[in-house]
Amino acid sequence: MTPLRRFAVIAAGITLCSAMYIAGRQSAHAQTQLEMNEQANRDFQKADKKLNVAYHQLLRKYSDKDSAVTKGKIVAAERAWVKYRDLQGDMEASIGGEGGSIYPAIYGYTLQNVTEERTKRILKLIHENDGR
Repeated sequence: MTPLRRFAVIAAGITLCSAMYIAGRQSAHAQTQLEMNEQANRDFQKADKKLNVAYHQLLRKYSDKDSAVTKGKIVAAERAWVKYRDLQGDMEASIGGEGGSIYPAIYGYTLQNVTEERTKRILKLIHENDGR
């Protein structure tokens, strides 16, 4: 199998899996593509609120004068991560549905998943350093 054909097969598989995943997640919530897109956005917004709570907890741990350098690094990392999150969502949505009506749903659910992973990581950082 040529590299191009292998890539095409992998891309088709990703597209199919993405569509099946989204259809399964949305079946209990929404019936039309517009409703699915809106649900994906709502689910992302919920995940983002949880992330913001965790992020501010982490910042509070490093709010004293002696932690200014660490706090600055936390802020810089979060800004870079937001750029990554948006680009990751765009990339996955493009693979799964560029130009199609499913694009916003894939984008929203990708942002949700990446955000939930980030929240877990931040909470782990908070709890690993509880003695601080």
